[in-house]
Amino acid sequence: MLSENGKKFLAEKAGKKVDNQYCFAEGGLTLIAYTGERFDNVATYQVAGILFEQKTIGDHDAKNTVITDHGTYEFSYNDFRAANGGDIDVDDVEWIKNNTYCFPIGVTPPPTPTVETAKWTIKQAVDPNGSPVTYARIYIAKKSTTDPNDPAFESLRAYTPEDIIFCDGCDCSQFEDTNVSCVNKGFGYYTIKVEKSGYSPWLKVRYIEPGATYEDTPILIPIEQPPETEAPTWTIKVGEKPAWIVKEKCVVPAVIYPGEIAEFKIAIETTYRDIFWVVLEFYDSYGNKVFDVESEKKVISPTDPEDEKYLTCVFEVTDVFKPGEVYTVRARLMAYHGP
Repeated sequence: MLSENGKKFLAEKAGKKVDNQYCFAEGGLTLIAYTGERFDNVATYQVAGILFEQKTIGDHDAKNTVITDHGTYEFSYNDFRAANGGDIDVDDVEWIKNNTYCFPIGVTPPPTPTVETAKWTIKQAVDPNGSPVTYARIYIAKKSTTDPNDPAFESLRAYTPEDIIFCDGCDCSQFEDTNVSCVNKGFGYYTIKVEKSGYSPWLKVRYIEPGATYEDTPILIPIEQPPETEAPTWTIKVGEKPAWIVKEKCVVPAVIYPGEIAEFKIAIETTYRDIFWVVLEFYDSYGNKVFDVESEKKVISPTDPEDEKYLTCVFEVTDVFKPGEVYTVRARLMAYHGP
């Protein structure tokens, strides 16, 4: 986005003086770039290209020096961005290259409109004893709601603690280097949800007003967990034909939480020795398959001890699973040779 103020900045500090005007220069400038390199007979668009390079690599504070026919100027990418009111992109550089521009000296450019913002600080989530609860994820909905499953919630892709900046249609890229989240959907009612597996979700509703600051500490209440048990064990009987096809479907409910390690054990009853493995398939409540995973491959024989005639499938639960959702698990038995 190249604003009128951004054009004036470049015409004055990286341009030429023509009569009573500052204009883009087609050459004649000396540039000492932020890298220390010196370039002669430089045009305005090439200075803009150096600024775009700084933006791209993230070196926003290093200074460039431009020697013009009317003075010497030092400025960084952040200096330009403050005047421009936003970032420069490659299309802006191309526009400067292909267009002439001048503005009268002595005419004060209009001030860059101040972007109205508000800030909501979500502090480190804690349990009722005040101990930190790490990796508690933050979600936001642009409405007032008390339903943690409201589809309006969107992930901020951030964990607590986090500062959230609110604005109305502003360019969120201006906050990229500030280690905050940006919401540019305007002001009004918002709901923050903080959740982690094993805890009840924390929700907070606030009416966000321009210029205001807010601060909240999420307190996550542990969910009472059932006593730990061994991994669920299913039994699959191997038929008389080769086991490349489905032998038997084991359908059980499984409550899965992202970030946890899931473990399933499948006992194998077989009349012959072979290399066996299973494929576990997980289906949601609509019957859609959301995940599948293979177990270990293992040689199992009818003469093996009973406590060795099983397959184990261990995997990390990814975010394709919705927290608390009940999934149907089907086990497909596979064998290398068959009887």
